[in-house]
Amino acid sequence: MQTRWSDGHFTGTLDDKVWTASPVVRRYLHTLVSRTPECDWPTWVRAHHLPSRVDRVLVLGCGSGWLERALARKEGIGSLVACDVATERVLAAEETARQEGLDQIRYCAIDLEAEPLPSGPFDAIFANDVLHHITNLEDLYPRIYDGLAPGGKFLFNEYVGPNRFQYSDARMDLINRYFRLFPDPLRFNPYWNTLMWRRTRIDPAKLAEKPK
Repeated sequence: MQTRWSDGHFTGTLDDKVWTASPVVRRYLHTLVSRTPECDWPTWVRAHHLPSRVDRVLVLGCGSGWLERALARKEGIGSLVACDVATERVLAAEETARQEGLDQIRYCAIDLEAEPLPSGPFDAIFANDVLHHITNLEDLYPRIYDGLAPGGKFLFNEYVGPNRFQYSDARMDLINRYFRLFPDPLRFNPYWNTLMWRRTRIDPAKLAEKPK
């Protein structure tokens, strides 16, 4: 299935534009997970939810590859496989891993909507901010389960909120009340190359639209 997430040129522009690119936001999220702004979620789950030795790890929807590179540097992590639907992103992530000497990571391009996952079993399967892009989760979850070794764990960091971002009128009014107070650089939309003075609710029909 071809979507804009299959387009590596599009997804390759997102790293410095997504909301988690802000160090302030990341420190806040780290605190929610680990109670300290210096400890991110992969570090927390590695320390508290995985055994001392993790021989095989799979990363779903790897994107730029930061997650598997971070895991590869942690104590007791063996080999890793990372996959993404965008071939250009996979190749770029692979090149970065090689430049950093992380040869224990293997990469492949896979459409999580329908294609088989890399051959397991895996002691841990990670997914960061990718599951909400999958339309057929009922098919993906059994494939993840089948890919886990006995006692293996599925660990994910995911969006939690209203379906298709349909926030209430009261929430939208609150957002726009403060949005107008932001300095211009925080209200600049790089996609449209313009300043924004208010945020509008996303059209749920557009989000639900299937690619042609």
